Amino acid sequence: MSMKRLQVVMSDEELDGFHQTARAEGLRLSEWVRRTLRAARQAASAERIERKLQAIEAAANWKAPTADPEQMLAEIEAGRLAD
Repeated sequence: MSMKRLQVVMSDEELDGFHQTARAEGLRLSEWVRRTLRAARQAASAERIERKLQAIEAAANWKAPTADPEQMLAEIEAGRLAD
């Protein structure tokens, strides 16, 4: 696996706060950042999936005229020929 370096610019106070948080969890800052970024990526993915499921549920609950596909095509064709 290839490794890359990531540079992030922040205030000294913010960096100190992250160091304290990492130490409180018994981690080096670099490992804490990697874990936090992975968790954020997973949460974003779960949020996208949830939005998609909500859209599917909303579409499934939409009341629209439906019929057998063969019947619908026949009705469309009949309407086209009537014009």
